[in-house]
Amino acid sequence: MRIELMLKRIKQYDEFLADYDFKPERLTESNNVRDLDHIRWLLNYIPELIQEGKIEKAHRWYGFIQGVLWAKRIYSTSELRSHNRDCED
Repeated sequence: MRIELMLKRIKQYDEFLADYDFKPERLTESNNVRDLDHIRWLLNYIPELIQEGKIEKAHRWYGFIQGVLWAKRIYSTSELRSHNRDCED
């Protein structure tokens, strides 16, 4: 997946979750952050991973995020598949 496309989708997912008032907060063992708040934190951190050259880690996180979005029934597998295709919207 091209980095530009991943960043576009990250922005889309972040804006969607922001519309539902989820806040980017990191989940730790000592706090009780909502799962989609943590997903927003991950979305906001991925661009930093990319800047550091940690592309594989960024892809793993992106895949994890999509898995959570599917599990929460926010997007279907066919929608997520189309998000990953190299196409213009």
